[in-house]
Amino acid sequence: SCGGPGSNRGATPIRPRSDIGARQRVREINLGGSESNVVDPASGAGVTSEGVSEAHLVIWGTDVNVMETKRTFGLFLRQYVDDIPSEGGDSPMGGIEPLYLQRLEEINILEEPFLNVNSDHLRSFNEDLYSQLIRYPQEIIPTFDLSVNELFNELYPDSTLPHQIQVRPYNVEKTRNMRMLNPEDIDQLITVSGMVIRTSPLIPEMREAFFQCFICHETKTVEIDRGRIAEPAVCPRCQSLHSMALIHNRSMFTDKQMIKLQEAPEDMPPGQTPHTVVLYAHHDLVDSVQPG
Repeated sequence: SCGGPGSNRGATPIRPRSDIGARQRVREINLGGSESNVVDPASGAGVTSEGVSEAHLVIWGTDVNVMETKRTFGLFLRQYVDDIPSEGGDSPMGGIEPLYLQRLEEINILEEPFLNVNSDHLRSFNEDLYSQLIRYPQEIIPTFDLSVNELFNELYPDSTLPHQIQVRPYNVEKTRNMRMLNPEDIDQLITVSGMVIRTSPLIPEMREAFFQCFICHETKTVEIDRGRIAEPAVCPRCQSLHSMALIHNRSMFTDKQMIKLQEAPEDMPPGQTPHTVVLYAHHDLVDSVQPG
């Protein structure tokens, strides 16, 4: 779990994100040398706050500097003030309290660990950070998670949540018509609009697989990475090959739902068959929309 100085470490568990595959391990490259570093963005392993060469570490294949991204997003959470404050949003000192500090206070009170971030707010605060979010969401969003959890543990060190706070960006400016979707949109954050025409029943999706050796009964749990199970090939105790069996009723599952979205009538050319896309909702977003 992620805890700040003075926090109750281990009190708030980590829940892997099924929506973006946050358990993937990413590789950092030191631009000033030949050394590289493997980082787990969900836990922050391999990322430290000290070191002279830290400012030159970027994620392989991107221009994402993890520490700089964390710092900038932390400033956004602490400083962003909405142009149109909600009623009663003024602080006792006569100023206006930063919007997302209010949201963190709500999370602390309601114990609902999800932070919805308006991407338009982020774009007005820092255009570069917004651009990175659009281009590399699978690297940026876990970094946002790290930043917001560090800030939350700093502000509320005695608070215990069901799991770590997860950032959910919305209102992305890049909107696509379903007919215009193409390969360049893969792995990018975009907005599509349409009408929900069908939803599936709840689908149990395995989150953590439980294995047991049928020779010595040693057990091992394996987290699911993007739907793939890394089955242990060797028992860690008796060293037997291929002796670990999956025990379904002791594995951990999470909720999942398929949603079919159809393009809006105003976007459909006359006489054409409407296009559809399939989306997946996870965890508490299941049953959040209905057909029609």
